[in-house]
Amino acid sequence: MASKVASDASIDTVLEEVPDRPLSSLYDIACLYTACDRYERLTESTVPDRMDPEAVSKVSVATELLAEEESNSIIAARIDLSGSEPTLAETPIEVQSYTRENCFQLGYLKNQRKAGAATDYSITNHSGSSETDIETIAHDTWGSRFLRGRFEEWPNRPGAQAVAEEHSDGWIIDLLSQLGEDEDAMEELTEALLESVEFEETRALVTVKIKLEPDGEFLYPGEIPVLNEAAYECRREHFRDGISMPDSDPTGTGTGFITDSDDRVTGGSPGVLGQFGKKQPELFPDLNKDDAWRSRPLTPEAAVVVDRFGSIIDEFYTGFQGVRFYMLPYPETAITPETFQRFYSDVYKQLVEADQDEFQDEVVRLFEDEVDTERLVEKSAVSSEAIDDFLADLDDEMTAFDGYDTWLRVYGLYVAKGLDPTQVFVDEPSVSLGPLTDLEAAYHNLGVALQESELFGDLIERTDYVRPSQNVAKEVLSGRWFYSTIAQSPDPDDTSDDDPSPDDPFLTLSGKLVRGDKISADTLLDLFVLKIEREFRDNQSNGNGSFPSNVVLGQYARLTALANADLLLENHISHTSEHDYTLMESSTPGEQTRESRLESFIDDHDALATPEARAVFLLGGLAGRLTAFQHKEEVSRKVVEQHPPSSITKQSIPSVASQILEKNETYAQMDERRGNMNQRYTSRLADAMLDKNPDSWELLTQEIQWLYSLGIAYGKSDQSLYHEDEESE
Repeated sequence: MASKVASDASIDTVLEEVPDRPLSSLYDIACLYTACDRYERLTESTVPDRMDPEAVSKVSVATELLAEEESNSIIAARIDLSGSEPTLAETPIEVQSYTRENCFQLGYLKNQRKAGAATDYSITNHSGSSETDIETIAHDTWGSRFLRGRFEEWPNRPGAQAVAEEHSDGWIIDLLSQLGEDEDAMEELTEALLESVEFEETRALVTVKIKLEPDGEFLYPGEIPVLNEAAYECRREHFRDGISMPDSDPTGTGTGFITDSDDRVTGGSPGVLGQFGKKQPELFPDLNKDDAWRSRPLTPEAAVVVDRFGSIIDEFYTGFQGVRFYMLPYPETAITPETFQRFYSDVYKQLVEADQDEFQDEVVRLFEDEVDTERLVEKSAVSSEAIDDFLADLDDEMTAFDGYDTWLRVYGLYVAKGLDPTQVFVDEPSVSLGPLTDLEAAYHNLGVALQESELFGDLIERTDYVRPSQNVAKEVLSGRWFYSTIAQSPDPDDTSDDDPSPDDPFLTLSGKLVRGDKISADTLLDLFVLKIEREFRDNQSNGNGSFPSNVVLGQYARLTALANADLLLENHISHTSEHDYTLMESSTPGEQTRESRLESFIDDHDALATPEARAVFLLGGLAGRLTAFQHKEEVSRKVVEQHPPSSITKQSIPSVASQILEKNETYAQMDERRGNMNQRYTSRLADAMLDKNPDSWELLTQEIQWLYSLGIAYGKSDQSLYHEDEESE
């Protein structure tokens, strides 16, 4: 019968693996999270009768295989070693579900850098990240990685053989090897698996169950100490061989990166920490490949701790577009027993228990905990001073990350896993969550203002690009916030869909905000106009032909929110699209005509402060109005198709303006009831165009094209909110 370990079984024990100084690197944080995992097992896990707590604290758990329903996630060969010779059991194969009740018993020890024919350290071996067919599991002739390999290969590994020679129960490993040399027994085992299961493929841990006494039970490897020791030694052997460049020396005498003590050290780290491995010498210009251990050297004990971190880090991420976004909170000060207990209970456990969809919600919740977020948004109006005043009125119970009770920081990693070596796009030891909540408040205020003012008609309600309730901080942390509104490559000719790379815009933009840096307005507009061009082109090729006003609106909202949260770097024209929220919130739709709405929109935006910027926006607005009219009249080729944003430059704009004005006049003359058609645009456009020759404009091409696009989106949505005379169309 299994038992519980006493809950007070020692924070001091697990803290022996954590540096006794403030944490400063991802390696330090790996030690903290490994200690939390070990502490959880020691205090909360049900320990099988035949396993000691230390063994339970060291094994890996294949969390991706833990299933709520029945699964074929354990395939075990049943072996009888109770007689004079090793034999297969009467029933040689047992298939079970991998559960939290039996996960420790398998003694699984994961190899973080397993590739090709490599296997895990333990005799229990994972079949892989995708389903494997039963024929391969039964007899993998390429690498003998699975069922037969538990006897033909694993017992003969140097680490296993070293333990077999020294351990009092080493005979168990020798008999497993002896059985692997019995070709008839191996063929019988293969046939038994193929004949006993009905499924064709599965993801599973392939292992053994061993009977050691004539009247005893069949035991999993984790219940047999000598097999656990052999797994640990296989891991140590792997570190001694080194995760290094070919022909390089894997070990040497040096100072441990974590421990700061002189010892025999090894270089190269598995998993996410492989970003510091020797396969990436470009990260370390002075790296001597002949002494590969000099890169991030770890003492043997620290190397084991870091390796164990690789099996638990995947509890702390969300994924998007092939990238994993890890968020790892950690205490700012040195880890005392009291700090550890607080972190374990209030942070670690909360994040572990959140599923992947809830994980970053939980990170943000930790940030905003105890704060009345609705009042924060009301009070903030994107003003940091207002936030300070508001928080000053709160009780002394402060939040985790708000900059006032700064006991926690967040380490952020954007990682492309599955690549060798692991590629890390963002590595930020202290994620700036404060600016993200400022951005969320600014975005919320803008969304509410747009809905109430109906500046873009009912487009706000018909699109998912602008939602006042959107969790902006979460979407920035997970790389999603920009994704739908920008080109996925800064190269106009790049339409590929390859693996993520460090220059992918949605990564670089999110990375800047995570670091607390400002975003270049010019860079953003480049990506905006490319997105509009590609979206419009796709619509036309699909027979739709509609201008992507929803995309432009989403871009406008993001640009405005960034400016209002002081996160926009103004490289050229002033893009601070400041809104007078008081004006917009106090005006009811019926109180503003289309004439006054247009005037207010221009006056309220610094980006339209110059005559040339107003000229481009108004020209786009007129093109949008005419396009809306043409849709109503079922005209086949619309103005916006004749003059798309990509065609608008300083050189072309005089000719385009002339043609659009002429088209407007033509439609006005076709029906005398229209009178001065779109006069609110044409009168202002004429004044703005005459102010300065376009050749002398200071606007960049991407600014011209985006302001023109914004005008189109505005003009297409510039509908009456109540009855207006035809003359005011």
